[in-house]
Amino acid sequence: MLDDDTLEKLSQLRIVFLIDEIHRSNSGDQHEEMVNIFDELQTPFDSQHQYSLLRTKKNLIVGFTATPDDHTLARFGEFSGYAESEKLWVPFDSYTMKEAIEDGFILNPLKNIVPVASKMLFDLPSNELEGFTEPNYKDADKKDIYENRERIDAIAQYIADFLVKDVYRQIRGTGKAMLAVYSIKAAIAYKQAVTQHFNALVQQPKYAKYADAPIHVVYSSNQDEQSSTGLNDGLTEEKALESFALKKNGLIIVVAKLQTGFDEKRLHTLFLDKEIKGIAAIQAISRVNRTTKYKNDCKIVDFSYNNVNVQNIKDAFEHFWFSMGMSRPYALLFANLASRL
Repeated sequence: MLDDDTLEKLSQLRIVFLIDEIHRSNSGDQHEEMVNIFDELQTPFDSQHQYSLLRTKKNLIVGFTATPDDHTLARFGEFSGYAESEKLWVPFDSYTMKEAIEDGFILNPLKNIVPVASKMLFDLPSNELEGFTEPNYKDADKKDIYENRERIDAIAQYIADFLVKDVYRQIRGTGKAMLAVYSIKAAIAYKQAVTQHFNALVQQPKYAKYADAPIHVVYSSNQDEQSSTGLNDGLTEEKALESFALKKNGLIIVVAKLQTGFDEKRLHTLFLDKEIKGIAAIQAISRVNRTTKYKNDCKIVDFSYNNVNVQNIKDAFEHFWFSMGMSRPYALLFANLASRL
């Protein structure tokens, strides 16, 4: 049994959990175990009548995320009203992307989106009933498009040229780039094609200074495909990322990796040969908007079929950035002011 002085001291304390990336870490076994353990520890105190009388502070969960989904808002945000019988939730507090750009903490990723008409390199068979039927753009069609070797080779030539003529000149000659692609098969083809075109370009005296810029590939192991280690001259993923970070310039080709949380401030250009939308679009685009000395802008080069990413990106940012002329949350802070977790 705790003495009165101890109970009084405990009753004045507040237990706080700070959870980063709350849009991904607010569910699952680990989160539930954390809450349950705290609940078990808290219950004996709540059963103390004197403690209940003295208690003046509530316990708290604070979660941080740049890209909240509706589930996260409902769990950690505040109720704001109804719209067509649906409950609306808002963050407890927020620091918006608009504010961050105005304050100079990040760059505007929407300022330089460059659509490249890659459709001319590969097109789907014509639809004789076009206009009378709904477009039916299937995943099977996407695979045929984004893994087409002739299309990849043409885009790879464009990328290699863009690297030496634009990207690597940025940030006082220390600019870098990321290429996000559709699949592992596409990544392997891009690694080979970009390397071939890049090696040809650096034979020219004016581009020879970029010859040591690495071209690395990062993706999760797949028993049906060649490992990324083999493509990176024996470097593990950790060593490949270390090489990319230490080198003056470089290109990193990714498949469903490094598009969240990857922080390389000298990453200037993001090449997209896959389709992104919603939260995934916000996260991917935000790889290049970090600020650093001599970095004045960032660039998105879109090769997606029909350049659908241009509209997808704008739609995503309108949802998370603006609503009825008001800034919407980007860097968000949620709090759940429950008496117990």
